[in-house]
Amino acid sequence: MATSLAARATGTEAASPIAGAGFGTIVVTKAGDGGPVGVVSGPGLACDAARCTVDVAAASITVEASASPEAARFITWSAPCTAAARCTIPVTQGSRDVSATFRQQFKLQVGVSGTGSVSAPELTCTGATCTGYYLKDTPVTITGAWTGSGRHRVAWTGCTPGESTCAVTMSGPTTVGVQFIQRFVVTGSLPPGPYGDLYEEPTVGEYLNVRFHRASREFDADAWVTLRAKDYPYGNLNTLFDHWSGGPCAGQGTRCLFRVTGDVTIAATFRQLYVLTLTTSGRDDGHIVADPVSTLCTDASCYNHRDTVRLRPSHEACTVFVSWGGACSGNAGTCTVVMDTSKSVSATFARRNNPACQ
Repeated sequence: MATSLAARATGTEAASPIAGAGFGTIVVTKAGDGGPVGVVSGPGLACDAARCTVDVAAASITVEASASPEAARFITWSAPCTAAARCTIPVTQGSRDVSATFRQQFKLQVGVSGTGSVSAPELTCTGATCTGYYLKDTPVTITGAWTGSGRHRVAWTGCTPGESTCAVTMSGPTTVGVQFIQRFVVTGSLPPGPYGDLYEEPTVGEYLNVRFHRASREFDADAWVTLRAKDYPYGNLNTLFDHWSGGPCAGQGTRCLFRVTGDVTIAATFRQLYVLTLTTSGRDDGHIVADPVSTLCTDASCYNHRDTVRLRPSHEACTVFVSWGGACSGNAGTCTVVMDTSKSVSATFARRNNPACQ
């Protein structure tokens, strides 16, 4: 019986009992919240989730504690073992109890995109993936470092973000994402001249709004931006958007859509419109006909600088044209005005001196 027990404990067939050898049962208890997934190995050990046992007919037995890094970590042995994972236990008569303490630990995985890197205690990185293993409830602070040039921002997911750090508490397997995003400045400009507005759409939250000739805002690289040039073809302003200059907006209408690929300055230029005011007197059926007809303003007859407008009187059979007034004079059948400023023209009509019109 002693020979077979020695074989189980040492893995070899013993020819005779070892002088001074013990004969007993070794019980290794797997303690701690990681005990059920901890591993204790050694010759002849029979283990379940809570403990391992072996009958030994030898002076000692060597056992080793280990665990899957994604599940638990070996912490320490009880006496007579030290903190090292491998322990040689002296065998005495009867039963001897030893405990191996394990703590639960979890995997932290950090995915990195963009031009940057991350660091944290016990975190190792290969390419764009960083991995570390931490005891349950351990607070971990991950630090991000921008390795590119120029402006940037850091976007975290799966953790509590700070300016350049992010914090997690390891209550289970945890995945964190970090994106290092290049930023560029878009500057909107309103050159001196006729009035107009320039702003980003939609006008919610933080948006680019040029109030005093020039304003700037940062955008993520490759973001799509819409700028609106708003003119005022009505009221006392009477301005019309003319053109974009600088950057990607050239040739577009009052709304410019572009992708941000670098710092850029975009200017919106407006042109002044001039109002031609036409009035008549004398007869209700007398009118002034303008050629071309104004379509630029919504509530007045507006023309561009230096536009030429030909005016002629129009009336019914019992009415005669008498004379022009304002920017026109005389009683010619037509009057031509050049719109280098806002102008007023009047036409006077009278009843025709004809018995049929009495």
